Amino acid sequence: MSKFRYLLFLPFFLFVNLSLSWSIEKPLVLPKDKPVVSSELSLFLSSKSPDDKIKVWVFFTDKGIFDQESYQNARIRAQKHFTAKSLQRRAKVLKGDLINFLDLPVHPPYVERIKSLGAKLRHPSRWLNATSFEVSIDKLEQISLLPFVKSIKPVRTFIRKPLKEEPQPQLKPLESIDYGPSYDQLQQINVPAVHTLGYRGQGVLVCMLDTGYRKDHKAFKSAYLEGRVLAEYDFINGDTNTQNDSLDASYQHNHGTYTWSALGGEVDGVLYGPAYKANFILAKTEYVPSETRIEEDYWVAGMEWADSIGADVISSSLGYLDFDDGFSYTQEQLNGDYAVTTIAADIAASLGIVVCNAMGNSGSWTYHLDNSG
Repeated sequence: MSKFRYLLFLPFFLFVNLSLSWSIEKPLVLPKDKPVVSSELSLFLSSKSPDDKIKVWVFFTDKGIFDQESYQNARIRAQKHFTAKSLQRRAKVLKGDLINFLDLPVHPPYVERIKSLGAKLRHPSRWLNATSFEVSIDKLEQISLLPFVKSIKPVRTFIRKPLKEEPQPQLKPLESIDYGPSYDQLQQINVPAVHTLGYRGQGVLVCMLDTGYRKDHKAFKSAYLEGRVLAEYDFINGDTNTQNDSLDASYQHNHGTYTWSALGGEVDGVLYGPAYKANFILAKTEYVPSETRIEEDYWVAGMEWADSIGADVISSSLGYLDFDDGFSYTQEQLNGDYAVTTIAADIAASLGIVVCNAMGNSGSWTYHLDNSG
């Protein structure tokens, strides 16, 4: 089994501080940042040509809602986009309204106005009240002057190279289930004992965020035969197929296949995942061509998609830290409150979703969870 790559959430600033209560009872209108174009983005632009195109997050001051009646009507409309399972999960952790300001969509006229300046739409985020665009540098000043634009920040992306494969131990299986060589990894966290009690993921909806998935792999045969793969979406190519297609490198779906099989695969005598009887939704959020890059806006979009369907658990094993242009975030900046990915994870957790993400397995270093004592 391939070692997982890891995720460290990149620093970014959200349009609203998470110290605010989730139950926002009135529309929010925030002032424009000074400067609107972040210092980080300005530094990045200093080495670019005005004709170059870059990917940016555009954060808005509001959602086009300025009175209580409009706000309540918008909440009613928004609720139609959430499944009953999503609302049921929220009811376990939220007091009061299950749909609030962060659930309302980005104001469409704001997006259209920026598109009219030649920007290419990538992904809107209701949680961040922001939209990512690909845009020419010479258009950024015009965008920054729009009255509803709060701030403009860069999209930063990174994924580490795969680690060298290592042989896995061949250990004897448990008598009740033939775990095969997967027994050792499960026994480390006491999974066989939990399986013996009858807990194998039944009724739990897990969302996978990864590179894509080899759906015809035998590890997933029972999940498809039993109708437990409920939805999928490719946020990179904008379609509903998360297996490789003509736009992908041949190995695009490898890592996602590893992680999904480790969590929910089922091949008797070979592999059992801890939650091999769970229900699954599959999101393809990581782009892995030869110049390996991943867009964090895909990850945030995948989180919001999972919430609307009713995911109980979100699992990903991705890494964001250093960048192709030589930029690297400092340890102080990796504080959990500054990245769009971190903020999205915080919001998901506040809605009752268990967010599971790889901490890292490349050895002991500054940004790692060090258990060496």
